[in-house]
Amino acid sequence: MSVLRRIARALAIPVVLLLAVTLQLALVNRAPLPGGATPDLVLLAVAAIAVCTGPMTGMLAGFCGGLALDIAPPAAHLAGEYALVFCLVGYACGRARNAITYATGEQTMITSLTVMALGVAAGEAGKAALGMMLSNPDVTSPAIKHVLPVAIVYDLLLCPFAYWLISLVLRRPAPERAPRPEFAQVATAFRAASAGALGAVPALRLAGSTPPQA
Repeated sequence: MSVLRRIARALAIPVVLLLAVTLQLALVNRAPLPGGATPDLVLLAVAAIAVCTGPMTGMLAGFCGGLALDIAPPAAHLAGEYALVFCLVGYACGRARNAITYATGEQTMITSLTVMALGVAAGEAGKAALGMMLSNPDVTSPAIKHVLPVAIVYDLLLCPFAYWLISLVLRRPAPERAPRPEFAQVATAFRAASAGALGAVPALRLAGSTPPQA
């Protein structure tokens, strides 16, 4: 990857987070959607960035995106709540994506979307749980029972679009199967090497014995 491409990719992540925060606060939070809940565009962006880049970038993106929501008006919760949850989601999604790729040797869209879906669901649940622990007046048990499932459904519906958009912005290569050595190939190469080594050893005979006649 060239230096200019690395710089463009590094600058694209803050731009994506800024757009997600702006759209979340200016449009999504004010939209009268059914169920009284709204999708979390910043959480979706963090999860998509994590599965496209890795755990460290996902963690930093989660911290910055969550902190932006924490301090942006009209924030009614304590500063740092979303930053903590999104940071954990970004790291977990990136870590899980790398672990699955290393274990299976595959980089598929289905795997990425599955990790994203689990990450955003855990993020929504984490926001609700942390709000209750910190006695947020807007987060109550009845509100969680009615709003949390709807919010998770909205996030899951937007997961494919968020992943496609982030992949396009970051210019991530198309998913492909990573090459892995097969046991049969290794065994064949080992037998060939062994045969060659044995053939190179000179034939030994006992003293006094006569060589076989041709």
